[in-house]
Amino acid sequence: LTIICSDIHSAAVLAQAKANRVYMMGGFLTEDGTSDGSFSKEFFSGISEINAFICSCDGVDFENGLTSNYLGINELKRRYLKKARTRILLADHSKFTQKGVYKVCALLDINMLITGRETPLSIVRRMEELGIRVVVAG
Repeated sequence: LTIICSDIHSAAVLAQAKANRVYMMGGFLTEDGTSDGSFSKEFFSGISEINAFICSCDGVDFENGLTSNYLGINELKRRYLKKARTRILLADHSKFTQKGVYKVCALLDINMLITGRETPLSIVRRMEELGIRVVVAG
């Protein structure tokens, strides 16, 4: 796999598989190990397409979609979304009660949600009604 990553912890794990080629995004490194992507603009201009983008966020709601608390990370996620054929959201139940400052994208921009059993069935059903494939990990 060729992997473009903005999280130092994920990149370290993914790079352990010798067959993977892992690219790190440049920019300011946050306290939790994520690059804010401030140097990613030039890198992304050379990428034609990404098969799948797997992201998390600080909050999810049906009015605002995916939200983030970091402007630089938000901009980076928008670049990924623009290039990705498949867009996958990883969000546990707690994200559905939170809202970040910056809007990342609308829920309709997401193809799949991977969540846990703690996520209320009403949320799962509403996501499916929007045409989003939901996988409940157990």
